[in-house]
Amino acid sequence: MPQSLILAYALSFLVSVFQAIYTPAASLYAYSLGYGEADVGYILGIANFVYVPGALASSRLAGRAGERRTVLLSLVLLSLAMALTPRVRGFWELAAVAGMVFLSMGLFWPAVESVISASGGRVSTFSFSWSSGALLGALVTSQALRLGASTLFTSFSLVSAAAAISAAGVPSARRSTSESSDNFSLLEFWPSWVLCLSYSVSAGGVFVFYPLLVERRWMPLEYISLAAASMMLARTLTFFSFDRVPQELRRVLVGALALTGSFFLLTSAEYATVALAAAATGFGQGIVYAIALSEVFSRGGGATRYTSVFEAMIGLGYSLGPVAGAALSSAAGVEPMLASSVLAFALALATRLGRRGL
Repeated sequence: MPQSLILAYALSFLVSVFQAIYTPAASLYAYSLGYGEADVGYILGIANFVYVPGALASSRLAGRAGERRTVLLSLVLLSLAMALTPRVRGFWELAAVAGMVFLSMGLFWPAVESVISASGGRVSTFSFSWSSGALLGALVTSQALRLGASTLFTSFSLVSAAAAISAAGVPSARRSTSESSDNFSLLEFWPSWVLCLSYSVSAGGVFVFYPLLVERRWMPLEYISLAAASMMLARTLTFFSFDRVPQELRRVLVGALALTGSFFLLTSAEYATVALAAAATGFGQGIVYAIALSEVFSRGGGATRYTSVFEAMIGLGYSLGPVAGAALSSAAGVEPMLASSVLAFALALATRLGRRGL
């Protein structure tokens, strides 16, 4: 395996670790400053939205500057944003620095995926690199939170800076002249985009609001890692084994119902119940995401643009989940995670109206 390809896998692993830890850490940091759950939802919802233009701009930026420079820029931006996070306290300042973090990740993922694809990398190896990084991040989140905001984010900043230096070894992908001529219709793939939204609305609600629930109820920090790791492990296993999942379970309705497992995170402080509820939610996320991905890949063409739009829709969902939770919490006084869970379920179910058999 070429050294540059190994480096790309390593960077995807590292950024996945950061991505898994950052949202719960930023959520609890804002909460510690005196912001309520709704305010935290708005802060991180606004910040996550910045991922969308980042993902959409990534392929265009890579086309002009090359993937190497795009990856380098994203890691430099990530390092700067991580360094600034524990040094700001205002609502818009927090939203801005968190937005810089998610912008950097929006730029990073399509670029590194393009590099791996063009370098002959395997989908399974790439999936393992980012999913194992995300799972490791989830497992160590509770321990990482004990470091305190300043130490944690400063450490992330230093490691990101080192990663940016190493990004000099990342190759730029070869351009395909045929890809630009592919016909591409967003409307044609609307069920896939909506399923992407459903997946990330569900995940975003858990990542932002469950740590606040743990803090508010004086539960041990280990519950945060338990829920996140159970959800992500179930999601990863579902995605990897999707072709072997019985056909009766590979349906949107099954995935949508499984997403409601997050409801039970609100009702119990039992370790077993939390683990099972989070795992059910992760299974639902894996089902709806895999269906969405299969729908797009079955039609072929425009891979770079598909990747950018996929990433943009995922970022939009991570924004909608916290914002919906914050809005309903403010308006009706309900648990914010309940709102994001209901929205995820409704979005997944809505695709059945247009595509029978999904």
